[in-house]
Amino acid sequence: MVRYISALNRLFLLSLALILVLMACTEGQEANAIPDVQPLQRTAAFPTATPLPPSAPIAFQGSVSPPPTLSAAIQRVRPATVFIRASSSDGVSWGTGLIIHDQGYLITNFHVVVGATEIVVTVNDSDVYQGHIVRENPQKDIALVKLPGSNFPVAPLGMREPIHLGENVAALGYPLSAALYFKYVTPVATAGIVSAIGEARDAPFTLIQIDAPLNPGNSG
Repeated sequence: MVRYISALNRLFLLSLALILVLMACTEGQEANAIPDVQPLQRTAAFPTATPLPPSAPIAFQGSVSPPPTLSAAIQRVRPATVFIRASSSDGVSWGTGLIIHDQGYLITNFHVVVGATEIVVTVNDSDVYQGHIVRENPQKDIALVKLPGSNFPVAPLGMREPIHLGENVAALGYPLSAALYFKYVTPVATAGIVSAIGEARDAPFTLIQIDAPLNPGNSG
């Protein structure tokens, strides 16, 4: 009888201890529980951007006219741009010239015709003339050549100041490479910008540097 009561006491104490352990575990879980995440509040929407009004086209007022395109400028001077073949004791040189007077006066680079015993000039890609030097300036590398005849096409010349960096430019001439690909004498045009302006180091004039491609034969 005593043993039976003692066994009941041990069972009661064991049950009580188990209940206390379970209660402690439950309290620990509640303390470590992750709190409920509250939903983010909706923020006000970004305002809709107002589109910019369309820009008005550039208008040229008064007597000012829009600048010509490079193509239009090239077409204006092309009839007066000539091909030059100069023969001398040192060989043959090719170059380009520009007719500046309808009586057959044209300008070219001096180094194209220096020492020439014969100067053959092709006008309009087909008409051939014999020219001769009437003026020359080796320092500025310019020569004035006269063709026989009159009523030649003339290039419209002008002077405008100031010239700014980045302005569009075009070069028109007769590079030697054109003779390798074209059947007839044909001018070649290239385009670029004014890339530098400055005083010459050893001469009393201003130099204008361009980045339009130039090749042997464009001289003039």
